[in-house]
Amino acid sequence: MTGMNRQSLSTPRATGHGQLAVGSGETQRQRGLIDALFAAGAESDPLSMLHPAIDRSLAMTGIGLWQCCLATERLRWSQGVWDLFAMERGEEPARGLTVAHYLPESRIELERLRSKAVATGGSFRMDAQIIDSRGELRWMRISALVDRSGPSARLHGVKQDITAERLAATAI
Repeated sequence: MTGMNRQSLSTPRATGHGQLAVGSGETQRQRGLIDALFAAGAESDPLSMLHPAIDRSLAMTGIGLWQCCLATERLRWSQGVWDLFAMERGEEPARGLTVAHYLPESRIELERLRSKAVATGGSFRMDAQIIDSRGELRWMRISALVDRSGPSARLHGVKQDITAERLAATAI
């Protein structure tokens, strides 16, 4: 994927609700898994109960869980999100540095949808383009939900690597 330009990938289609249409390569099974993980996170902290074997299995399929404390902007990621950004595990990821990986159009849309979800206590889904830490262009599907239960409000959800799906769609 190194050396690929931005124009070689398709752009997401917006639906009427600030969300993006499901890509043609996304299977019902993938959608079911994402929906189940997303729904499970609404009731509890999805990262605190994540078994390491499940974390590795999700990462193998390009799926990771994440959360952001709204008061502190502190991020927590499962293995799949670290892999998506091609970042070394260890130090806590800084939100500002992470958002800097997004291409400008995706960053603007992310901040718009995130702000609306935080203000309303809602959720959003979108497809975004990033440049990972190796300099490679990647696509990810983000599902996010505001959770105000517990001691502090947080935004959490699922990030899925959909780069191969986007490349396959443009090759047709």
